[in-house]
Amino acid sequence: MKYKIKLSRKILQQLEVYPELETLSPTLIKLDANENPYGPSPKVFHAIMEELGHLHRYPTKPKCLLEALAKYASVKPENIILGNGSDEILEMLLKAFVEPGDEVIVSTPSFQIFQKAARIASAKVKVVKMLEDWSWDIEGILKAVTPLTKLIYLCSPNNPTGSVLSEKEILKLSEAPCILILDEAYWEFFGKSSAGLLDGAKNLIVVRTFSKAFGLAGLRIGYAIADSGIIDDLMKVKVPFNVNRLAIAAAKAALEDIGYMERITRIIREERRKLYDGLMGLPKIKPYPSQGNFILVDVSKTGLDSEAMAKELLNKGILVRNLSDLGGFQGSFIRVTVGKPEENERFLRSLKEILEGLSDRRV
Repeated sequence: MKYKIKLSRKILQQLEVYPELETLSPTLIKLDANENPYGPSPKVFHAIMEELGHLHRYPTKPKCLLEALAKYASVKPENIILGNGSDEILEMLLKAFVEPGDEVIVSTPSFQIFQKAARIASAKVKVVKMLEDWSWDIEGILKAVTPLTKLIYLCSPNNPTGSVLSEKEILKLSEAPCILILDEAYWEFFGKSSAGLLDGAKNLIVVRTFSKAFGLAGLRIGYAIADSGIIDDLMKVKVPFNVNRLAIAAAKAALEDIGYMERITRIIREERRKLYDGLMGLPKIKPYPSQGNFILVDVSKTGLDSEAMAKELLNKGILVRNLSDLGGFQGSFIRVTVGKPEENERFLRSLKEILEGLSDRRV
């Protein structure tokens, strides 16, 4: 039974609940969420087991993890803040810097969570569409900046296009009189980070996650790297004990086995190349080069829209991301995560069967 008195904010009438999957069949090949199919380092499981006996205690300040992250990112511990996933850090940024009526700038198509959180924070969201080659309209973004602009949010590598910003573009954007948020959730699959630009761009904040390359999506832990002044402001809006003990222990163990992560990302990059080549060999399919652990695929010429194509693949036991609900596209697109070799091969084989079946129907 729903409550009768309408107390919720008006903005909620314009928002939809973020979809969460039900329990999936173990036979289903899951290529929809950009997860790492290999999982974390074996050291992570050992660290979690050791921490289980302390679950009745709140987590203490994760000094060791901050020091390990500082070493990994080549910064100081005071330049880092942890979050319950990188999503929480994006919400912290809105809490710390945005008043109702302030402006934020985003590009589309891209990761949706920041735009949704900004609207909830009563910010005015200004959208600058990406160019046809999935590069950013840098001049358009800068022209959109006004005295009310507080934050610019961009992903690099961008989800779902896989494109990346150049150092020159980042530095140009950092000249704007606002904070530039660079979401680097997938940077390990690209191999280049913008964290080295922080000394010359004090208004830059780099947001990262342990969910992708490190394989800790189920534990929800992310972090941000920024000037210590920005970190101080974020600490004031951070809720106490926001990252749980198991996530802290797991992240620290993952950083102690960087070699494992680097081996896995090399494997995924090689599988990404093979998957892209396989898609290029299929008729009426247009994949786009990617620097993430996923590939954007245009299925517009197949005769099926993205929702129908996703359903056809699901009927064959493969889950991909239908992008029909994501703004910024003209046409029909799906996104496929780079899985293990056998998963990628089955995806390509299933997609080929679907295309052949469509061809037979037309005959």
